[in-house]
Amino acid sequence: ELFQKIHDELKPLSDGWIFNTEILVKAEWLGHKIEEIAVHWTDDNDSRVELVKVAHNYLAEIDRMVQQKKKFCGKA
Repeated sequence: ELFQKIHDELKPLSDGWIFNTEILVKAEWLGHKIEEIAVHWTDDNDSRVELVKVAHNYLAEIDRMVQQKKKFCGKA
């Protein structure tokens, strides 16, 4: 139920690595209060993540969000 409410209001377009970032950015655009919580992270020495590919895709998604901001916030 909470996921559906967030999805309906924020209308995320991504479903990959940038999904969380997109949700946080759009929530901030709409004036929602964002709080930080501590997360314990453990690196996986056997990771198969292709860092250059992920970084390229991430930057492309950030550019898409920047282009979308005016329309999303109702200013276009």
